Amino acid sequence: MAQTAHHNSTKNKLLAIEASKNFSAIDTTYINLLNELGNEQLFKNNDSLLLLSKKALSLSKKANYPYGTGESLLGIGQYYAGTGEMLTAILKYEEALLAISTYNFPKLRFRILSDLAMTRSYQGNLAEALATYMTALELAEKEDQKYWMSVAKDNIGSLYSSLNDYDQAIKYYTRSLKIQEALGNDLHSAETQSNLAAALTKAGKLDEALEYLNPSIKIFEKNDKIGWLAFCYETKGQIFIDKGLFNTALKWYEKAAALHEQIDEKKEKVFVLNGMAKAYLGLKNSTLSEQYAIEALTLSEQIKFIEGVQESTKTLYRINKAENNFETSLNYFEHYITLSDSIARKENQLALDLLKTKKSFQQQREALIKENEKALAQQRFYIYLALAFLFIMVVVSLLIARGKKIQKNIINELNKQKKNLELRKEELQFANDTKNKLFSIIAHDLRGPMGALDGLLALLMSGDLKNSEFKALLPKLKADVNNLSFTLNNLLSWGKTQLNGTTTTRTNTNLHRLVNENIVLLHKLSDSKSITIENTLPKKTVLWSDKDQLDIVIRNLLSNAIKFTPNNGKITVGVKDLNGFIEVFIKDTGVGMTKEIQEKILLKDSHFTSYGTNHEKGTGLGLSLCKEMLSRNGGSLQVRSIIGEGSTFYFTIPKGKKGLKKTA
Repeated sequence: MAQTAHHNSTKNKLLAIEASKNFSAIDTTYINLLNELGNEQLFKNNDSLLLLSKKALSLSKKANYPYGTGESLLGIGQYYAGTGEMLTAILKYEEALLAISTYNFPKLRFRILSDLAMTRSYQGNLAEALATYMTALELAEKEDQKYWMSVAKDNIGSLYSSLNDYDQAIKYYTRSLKIQEALGNDLHSAETQSNLAAALTKAGKLDEALEYLNPSIKIFEKNDKIGWLAFCYETKGQIFIDKGLFNTALKWYEKAAALHEQIDEKKEKVFVLNGMAKAYLGLKNSTLSEQYAIEALTLSEQIKFIEGVQESTKTLYRINKAENNFETSLNYFEHYITLSDSIARKENQLALDLLKTKKSFQQQREALIKENEKALAQQRFYIYLALAFLFIMVVVSLLIARGKKIQKNIINELNKQKKNLELRKEELQFANDTKNKLFSIIAHDLRGPMGALDGLLALLMSGDLKNSEFKALLPKLKADVNNLSFTLNNLLSWGKTQLNGTTTTRTNTNLHRLVNENIVLLHKLSDSKSITIENTLPKKTVLWSDKDQLDIVIRNLLSNAIKFTPNNGKITVGVKDLNGFIEVFIKDTGVGMTKEIQEKILLKDSHFTSYGTNHEKGTGLGLSLCKEMLSRNGGSLQVRSIIGEGSTFYFTIPKGKKGLKKTA
């Protein structure tokens, strides 16, 4: 009722101005009322919000009114964000910031930054979202606006909550709540309490969550905050699901669903539908549970909400398993596992990006503070110098002479330090790049499969996955473990070379024997695809190389050939004699590569990777490691390939030296 009354009041004011004798459409008061009325339509009638904001924007430009322009563009951005057109919304928010960039409108700037960060968060650019929220928080602290500070901390808390970092989320929500308690803003406190309750629920602190949730519901009911009420009802439903009280949970989810008939929040509706599906499943009502789970799945796919798809497929797997529909159950389970792996990879990368962004922001802020302190210190120095000049004119010449001598010494010392720092910088940069690559590979290609394996074993131990179902997944599980082991070996070898932990000891190496050993090592992989590997090398082929490093090259090239050769293919290993050198080649009948890919994989520090013919995974380290090892042994990697006909990798190595013992 209060909102409707305020809406009518704004509309009446507009009508009164329009009816006045001296009415002017470019009057700033009239433009402000248009924007105010548009803002009242947010989440209620987005079409009205767009029409009013566009009208206000047109009039603001005619009136050369920058505040109205920024406010209007904010409203247009909010419209596109509400309709899911995030990129257009971001462009409008950035246009709004540009429109007010030379003016002192801190409150409007804060609102635009907050909405821009939120939209970037919805778009999935969490690192940019965090940086924007931090900028908004810095603005709030600069203006000493406690309310703005609490809003920014709320938003940062929500960002961490979306990454499942509930400890960080709870920390920021709690800090925001302390500020609001001092301000006495009950409505904003209720919003923060409801977000805090949601984070506590996901962290498993159910009773503590209810302590914050129940007072929030009363305040939202009193103020007719439909969107927030729906969110609270949904959270309360989840609490009772976790407590195993499914009838009570269903009651709260039904209340949330009724409110969603009045608002257009598709993601939140997915959470409600999935919650009702889980509640009915808990009540052993498979029919209704499946109905709501399918509805949630359909809506999630429509709005491309991966987490919603994941949750609904998990419920559908459990429903069909309970109904003994094992084939359908297994299909949903495999879809769920695939999505879980994908989401885990994405969350790992986002968490890494978020950490880098936060660290970078802090470093920039500290650098700015130091720069300001340095400037102030320099100003003080000049003041003192001027005072000293007035009182000790007699000793000026001596001070200048002494100063020049000291300055010269300092410059010489600084030049020495600069050279040392530049050398140190290069070493640190190299070490940092190596660390980042290692972390990236661990996050993308080791943590994901290990997480999927852990989840699978947890399902087996909890009884949700039968032994027969587990055995059906064993071949894929074995392949994943083998791939993980191969990746780990390459990762350790590459990391050792990058950290200068590998020495090259070249001796006479029997290549024929080394190739045979690797064919035996990889026979399970080649046999699984019925691939024939032919070693045409003469038995006495001897190279002058480091045996272990050459072993890594042969193993990776053979593994790559198997990966990109289809079933029933053939791989041939052979040599050419080149007067003191031997050219070794590994030829396959695989899928081949375009010229663009051939050039890309041979670039320095390239880590290009793709899926094999049977969807085998790789890290992109194999060829990089081969290039590194061959370089250490006086060789280089080359490739010839034709799409559909196969690829040939070859390299040239010095022949073995006569009279020396062979190492292999």
